[in-house]
Amino acid sequence: MSAYSQSNPELPDDGQQRSRARTHVGGVLVQVTLVIFTIEALIMCAFQLVKPDAHSWNDVFLDASVLALGSGVVLYLWVIRPLDRKLTATVEELRTAKARAEKLSQIDPLTGVLNRRTFFERFEREWERTNRGGMSLSCIMLDLDLFKQVNDTHGHPAGDAVLKRVAELLETHCRVNDDVCRYGGEEFCVLLPDTEQDEAATFATRMCAALEQASVSYAGKMIHVTASFGVAERNERMSNAAELVDAADQALLRAKQAGRNCVETAEPDWQSQPVGRRDRLLHTGHSVETGTA
Repeated sequence: MSAYSQSNPELPDDGQQRSRARTHVGGVLVQVTLVIFTIEALIMCAFQLVKPDAHSWNDVFLDASVLALGSGVVLYLWVIRPLDRKLTATVEELRTAKARAEKLSQIDPLTGVLNRRTFFERFEREWERTNRGGMSLSCIMLDLDLFKQVNDTHGHPAGDAVLKRVAELLETHCRVNDDVCRYGGEEFCVLLPDTEQDEAATFATRMCAALEQASVSYAGKMIHVTASFGVAERNERMSNAAELVDAADQALLRAKQAGRNCVETAEPDWQSQPVGRRDRLLHTGHSVETGTA
């Protein structure tokens, strides 16, 4: 298990919450029982002090038990039951806060799609599932073209609006079991289970056209963007999910070289490349820093 998948120690799970609640209620019940016995003993002592010869010990015990039981009922109605309701509400609030925190830890705060960490956790599970069943698994990498110019011309808030719009389009066109991730900056990654490369390429082509036709209205201006897409399907030469992403990434670089705003698929003779993506961009004459990618 990776360090990322470990539970947040500040947010106890449901079992811990229920255990703590039971322990707390049990402690309160013990205290109430002790209070009732104390009241009963005090009443018996009071009877004997006031009228030591008026009651037999059996009568005193019976009268004291009735009064103590009545005191216990009042104590339950006015103290225990409100406390139990408050405790139940607190547990529900903790459960809701825990679910909200878990949700926030899984998504990109700007776009609302999966963050990279959660994406790879799901990717690895999907990799194992499809590997056992011999099913197809495809991945799409896409990078917005000349995105730095959007930030330079319209400002970073406008760039954020564009990223949100792209994420919305991706999620709208994806199936329920597909996963969309903001991979970094203006780059997104889409995982397509049970999908062959040709099908994934068709989807990428459709998304490429949709992005080209879409526009984002910001501060009274219409902003248009395009994206380049790289598509790859898992094959027998790949040993893990990262290599499938790398194959799609290499196809994306070829899409940039081909003039942007297009879709490229992984080459049949793909092999893992040790050179990092930034280095590959520089080697092919594209610059991440100047935004010419």
